[in-house]
Amino acid sequence: MFRVNLPAKIFESKAVKEVRRRVHDAIAEPGGILAVIGEVGIGKTIAVLSVLGALEEYGEHIIWCQQPEKERLRIGGIMNTLVRHFGENPRRDMDARTEQLRRLLGQAVSSGKKVVLVIDEAHALHRQTMRALKRILELNFARRMGLLSIILIAQPEIYEKLNRIEEVSLRTDILQMKPLTRNEAIEFMQFIAQWSKLKVKDDVFGYLATRCDIPLRLVVTLDRLNEISRTIDKPITRDIVNQYFVYPTKKRLEESGLSLRQAAEKAGISPAAASLALQGKYKGDVQGVISDLENAIKGVSPVRVLK
Repeated sequence: MFRVNLPAKIFESKAVKEVRRRVHDAIAEPGGILAVIGEVGIGKTIAVLSVLGALEEYGEHIIWCQQPEKERLRIGGIMNTLVRHFGENPRRDMDARTEQLRRLLGQAVSSGKKVVLVIDEAHALHRQTMRALKRILELNFARRMGLLSIILIAQPEIYEKLNRIEEVSLRTDILQMKPLTRNEAIEFMQFIAQWSKLKVKDDVFGYLATRCDIPLRLVVTLDRLNEISRTIDKPITRDIVNQYFVYPTKKRLEESGLSLRQAAEKAGISPAAASLALQGKYKGDVQGVISDLENAIKGVSPVRVLK
């Protein structure tokens, strides 16, 4: 059982439905790789888990590999996880272990079961490990090819590795998971607010939806607003959002590389007004000032800090 704290019900965005369709397609025709790619917090893992959790309940073999905390996941570790899933101890010799895995996968498929290997944080895989995945896909048993499907869950950094490993990229079907649309973001927040019992004015969701389209960031935002609502003991309004949680204008300003003065001048407002608005202390149209700042920041390439 690989599921941990998987919610009984998840929000059915277009992106989640597309993940479900593509995962089912990948499993229906084993022998290939599906890479589900998207930025942090977009919902890749939850979407994949929601599909595979249902299949696991029907007895399909779902094997989940995660990156170790202090080292990269290597092909030996992946093979060990696969072998142990079927109740055997892995052979020490690599050739013997490969034959052992071939037999176990073949027996599972011959019994009518699907085998799915899922690797989370796959962008951290070494290129040699990714090449070795191809060799696992090429295992056969009793003249039967395609003994398993492989699903990679990864951040966009994986594109560079795939582009450099043609023999793997040619066998990989890529799904770029898209953010929420504005309407989906509103519905998602209503979905979250319903079970968290967040007291909020209806127009707040539309206001936040214009500023963020990543599910996890919206969840964090609503959690923060829920804390504020309980503290002040009244529903959240747009003014309260501006006062307590201007999101994510401050972060965007920092990432843009512009100073507050530069952004204010570009927006055509005074630096003092911009500063007060970001602190939630501006007495005028806070929303208007924040919107002007965001428009000024928009289109400015983020500054990347070298470590």
